Amino acid sequence: MYLFDGSFFATWPISVCTAIERRVNRYWWGTGTDRGIHWKAWDKLCIPKKYGGLGFKDLRTFNLAMLGKQAWRMLTNTDSLVSRVYRARYYPKHTFYKASLGNNPSFYWRSIMAAKEVVCGGVRRRIGTGNSTLIWEHPWLQDELDPMIHTEMPPQLTGAKLQFFIISGKHGMERFEMLAYLCPEKLLPTQ
Repeated sequence: MYLFDGSFFATWPISVCTAIERRVNRYWWGTGTDRGIHWKAWDKLCIPKKYGGLGFKDLRTFNLAMLGKQAWRMLTNTDSLVSRVYRARYYPKHTFYKASLGNNPSFYWRSIMAAKEVVCGGVRRRIGTGNSTLIWEHPWLQDELDPMIHTEMPPQLTGAKLQFFIISGKHGMERFEMLAYLCPEKLLPTQ
């Protein structure tokens, strides 16, 4: 079965996914015109083989994963033609991370935005030198559930980047001295 060409994905309606899954199910469990017995539930068949399932794809999840791949490309490859065109149309003053659906969006943009929450929900920034990481606006903390700083931002630190708070110590170790007061439970190691 030909599922994708690798370059274009759109959100498939749930009814289409269900219809395709029913046909696959009918192929595996049916014998010609006779209706066969469904020995296992479809969600059990979609479990990967190494975990005891048959490895079938849940088409809705698979489609969302492929759309997430396109969203990741827009997030990380901002100089590509597709990214520049969509940035000009849908988020000219922001980043993809802050993009919204907007007015009169195209079908493809709606599809990408369906996967944006999944992608951006798990995104964390690598700090490196900190010259491109905004303290209050980027997810950079190592907390799985909440990577953002939620303390009130002082007005004089609007647009402050993390590089101003990184101080090199002995043996190249980096410490966050001034940020400790912002979020001490996340920045300071527990002993």
